[in-house]
Amino acid sequence: MLIAAFALSVLLNGFLLLLWIHSKRQASRRVMKEEDLAAPIAAMKTEILSLRTENEGLSVRLKNLSGLVSLVSKSDLVGKDAFFHTIMTEILKVFPEADCGFIAKIDRQDWAFLASSGYDFERLKPFRYRREYFGHFPTLTELDNATDAWVDRVPPYLKGIFSAACPAVSKSLTMDLEVGGQVIGNFRIDIRKNKAHSFSERTKQDFQNYCRILASLMTTHKYFTMQGRFQKDIVYSMVKILEIYDSYTRGHSEQVTLLAQQMGKALELPVSDLETLYWAGWVHDIGKVLIPASILNKPGKLTLDEYEMIKKHPVWGYQVLNTSEELQEIAFIVKHHHERWDGNGYPDRLSGVDIPLLSRILALADTYDSMTSDRAYRTGLAPGDAKHIMARLSGKQFDPSLLDTFLNLPPF
Repeated sequence: MLIAAFALSVLLNGFLLLLWIHSKRQASRRVMKEEDLAAPIAAMKTEILSLRTENEGLSVRLKNLSGLVSLVSKSDLVGKDAFFHTIMTEILKVFPEADCGFIAKIDRQDWAFLASSGYDFERLKPFRYRREYFGHFPTLTELDNATDAWVDRVPPYLKGIFSAACPAVSKSLTMDLEVGGQVIGNFRIDIRKNKAHSFSERTKQDFQNYCRILASLMTTHKYFTMQGRFQKDIVYSMVKILEIYDSYTRGHSEQVTLLAQQMGKALELPVSDLETLYWAGWVHDIGKVLIPASILNKPGKLTLDEYEMIKKHPVWGYQVLNTSEELQEIAFIVKHHHERWDGNGYPDRLSGVDIPLLSRILALADTYDSMTSDRAYRTGLAPGDAKHIMARLSGKQFDPSLLDTFLNLPPF
């Protein structure tokens, strides 16, 4: 991404050189004044600086998300305390302004601290509290002097505990963690009182995204700890955050997985390939969590720049998944599910059999479900119409042999 900014800088310098040569050739007609170029040059430099800053920020967020995926796929963090304390420590690194924070579990009207940083967790852990002491935060909320407010609200026997265990803070960001309409927890980050800064808009946006991740992790950790499984399955449930983040994706990953599995069985793929195809179907769009929700959920036609950002999601998904050794094969399949048989796809413009077989299968399932699903700006096609359009793309977008098999599957 930084390479893109560097390339723009090179192009700018080349452009300026051409302008200089042209001005020399036209000297007899007109003497170009230095101030004629000052404004456009300054504007272009500002744009390049903005692009470089945006790319650097995206790189950091991608690195943080990749690290979190790698972390949660490890089986040695099944213990609740160790798991959530490690997650709390890692997530806090994402927010440069934050000094401390906590993750809490909410069960109906009961509140319990799961993990914290900068709080005396051992003092807070033994108790279950009434949720009314802390408040309800269905959306992102910025608080002033939140700890002082807590101490004022709790009953007398808890005031001493909270005063000793909770740091004095000036600013806080908090939001309830919700899954399927049910509040299951709360996440908060704080700035200590001796600090003068506030939370940036970038931090506020990222905070909401990580609340979605935490909600998914809390649900998944509880289930798979009970089942004694906590490796690839954690990624499956974690990716469900994308369906909350991107309204279009809701149900899409599941449908793509079902279609891809049906196709794989028709081809009599080995069990190992069916398993890989299953997981690749669930996570094929995970890279979209790095795309602004305003673009993913845009009701109208995307601009060229917005579409170019959308096209980066296979690579970002690959980079996120590839951090886990167990997910590297799945990452490779995800990276190439938007390649085309004729070589005009992305990201690497692979063609023909150079495109991984499982990626070609995913492409069929992904395209069919996208065409038959309703979007904000159009109604989904009827199955027959979608198949007719796909048939015309045989040998262009799709592997002809695989497409024939796909179109002859039993009704979806």
